[in-house]
Amino acid sequence: MTPRRFLVVSDLHLTSGRDPRSGVWSPTEDFFWDDDFRDFLAHYSNSGSSRLIINGDLFDFLKVLVFPTPEEMHIYRISERDINRTYGLRCSEATGVFQVDKIVDGHPVFFRALVDFMTAGNSIVILKGNHDIQLFWDAVRERLYARLEDLLPKKRKQLVRERLSFLPWCYFEPGLLYVEHGNQYEYTTSFRNFLNPELPIDYPGTGKQIELDLSGFLVRYVLNRLKPIDPLSDSIRPQSEYFQMFWSKHPFLFLTTIGTTLRYILKAFAKARELTAGSTGAAYARIVRENSVLIDDEARRFSSKTGNGATELEKQFRLIDARKADPVLTSGAWRFLWMEAKTPLAAMLAILPLYALSFIPYFNGLASDAIRTWPSSIWKSALLGLIALKVPQLAAVALLGILMIVVYGRIRRKRRGQLKGTLDVTLKVRDDARFIAHLLGVKYVTFGHTHYADVYRCSDRSWYFNTGTWMTIFSPEEQIYRDAHQFTFLKVEDGDGELLRWNSDRKAPQPVCVVDTEPAPTAVEDGIFKVLLGMFGIR
Repeated sequence: MTPRRFLVVSDLHLTSGRDPRSGVWSPTEDFFWDDDFRDFLAHYSNSGSSRLIINGDLFDFLKVLVFPTPEEMHIYRISERDINRTYGLRCSEATGVFQVDKIVDGHPVFFRALVDFMTAGNSIVILKGNHDIQLFWDAVRERLYARLEDLLPKKRKQLVRERLSFLPWCYFEPGLLYVEHGNQYEYTTSFRNFLNPELPIDYPGTGKQIELDLSGFLVRYVLNRLKPIDPLSDSIRPQSEYFQMFWSKHPFLFLTTIGTTLRYILKAFAKARELTAGSTGAAYARIVRENSVLIDDEARRFSSKTGNGATELEKQFRLIDARKADPVLTSGAWRFLWMEAKTPLAAMLAILPLYALSFIPYFNGLASDAIRTWPSSIWKSALLGLIALKVPQLAAVALLGILMIVVYGRIRRKRRGQLKGTLDVTLKVRDDARFIAHLLGVKYVTFGHTHYADVYRCSDRSWYFNTGTWMTIFSPEEQIYRDAHQFTFLKVEDGDGELLRWNSDRKAPQPVCVVDTEPAPTAVEDGIFKVLLGMFGIR
C-alpha cells in the first residue's frame, strides 16, 4: 500500500556513538543529534501513514574504530587477520555484524525512535550508500533486524520485518519518486558492482571481503588518523580548506599521513588491476554477471507498479546504471595521478607567460643602454621617455591579458553545456537527475551523498532534490551566515514535494533556503588564480 507521505533523509553517518560505560563519544562520530531525529520522527508519526526512506550512509562502518575483545572475537567469529590496530577492521561479514552492534549500542535513542515510528503505523526503507556498503552482507541486515526486535515485546517483534525493508540500490514509485544515494555518479565513490560488491578472493582466515571505492581507502588511511586529533576533519567544506589548515598546523603529521596514503592507494590500484587478471579473472567475471542479474531483479521488484512489465524497466534501469562514473580504481594509478596533477600543471604552463613579464625590465635596461648610444634626435628622446614611463611593460601586460581572455573565452564557449569530470559533483548530478526524471517519467528525483542540500528544476514536470546531511558541516568563509546543522529532508505528501529543514528549537519543519549556483570557472582558470595568489603569499 502506497503511503500518503514520503520522508527522505540521507547521510547521517552514525558510528559507535557514545560509550554506554564511560559516557564519552567516539572521536570518529559525526552524528550527535539522536534526540533531534527522534523529535523529527515523532512529529510525523501520528499524522497519517508515512514512509521514511533513509537514502544511504545511515552508517559509517569504516569509522567504527572499536576493536573486539578476545571474547568478542570468539562470539562474532572475527579473525585476527580482520583487525588492523592502526586503521580499523576489514570489511568482512563478521566485522560488519560487530560494528552494527557497536553503532546500536552507541545510539540507543535513535534506534528506539525508529521502532516507535514503525509501531505508530509507519514504514522504513533503508538504501545503502558508499559508507555503509557493508549492508550488502545478509548477516549485517539480519543483525539490525534482531537488535530492533529486541526493543519490542515478544508478541510485537514481527512488526519490524513487516515495516522495515532494505533495498540494495534505489527506491522507485512510478510517476512520482526515484530515490538513489548518488555515489555512483562520482568517480572516487563509484563501485564497479554496487549491487554485488564482493571481492573474488577469500583471504586466509577472513573469508570474503568487500571491494571498496577510493573514498573508502581515504577514510581508512587518512581521515581515521586525523579525526582523533581533530574531530572536525571531515566536517569542513570544501575539504581542500581543511587540508590547507591541517598542513599549516601539523606539517609533519600531514606529510607522514600523505605518504602512508599514497602507499596504500597504490596498493589498492595494484589489487584492483589483479582482480580481472589471472586466476581471479573468472571469479570476478561471475561477480559482474551476478551484479547484472541483480539490476534486473530490482527492475522486476518495481515493475508490478508500472503496469508495463519488467522488460522495459530492466532496459531503463540498465541505462541508469550505465551513467555511473568509471570507478577511479579501474583507471590505473598513473592515470589517476595524472588526473589529479593535470590541473596544477596546466595552470603552471599558463603562468609561464606571466613569469616572462618579469624579464621585461632587464630587456628594457638593455634597450635603454643601446638607445643612449644613438645620436641625439626626437626619436631617441621619445623612446627613452616611453621606457622611463614603463610603457613596454604595460603594453606587454595588456596584450597578454587580451590573449588570455580570448583563449580562455574560446575554451569556455566550447565547453559550455558540457559536463566534464572535473565539474563540481553537486552540479554534475543535476544532469543525471534530469536524465532519470525524463527516462522514468517521475516527478521527483532525489539523491544524497554530496552533503549539500539542493533544489533544481529538471523540466516543467520534474524536480531534483538533494537531501543534504544531518552531519555538522563547517565552512570557515560561510559560518557567519550558514547554520552548521542542516537537518534537511525531502517531504513528498499527496504528490507534492518540498525540501525542508527540521528546526530543533521549534520542533517543527521549515523551508530550506537554497541559493542558486552556476558552474565555477574551468579548473585551469581557477588554478591560474591560485598560483598567482600564491606567488604573492595570498591564500
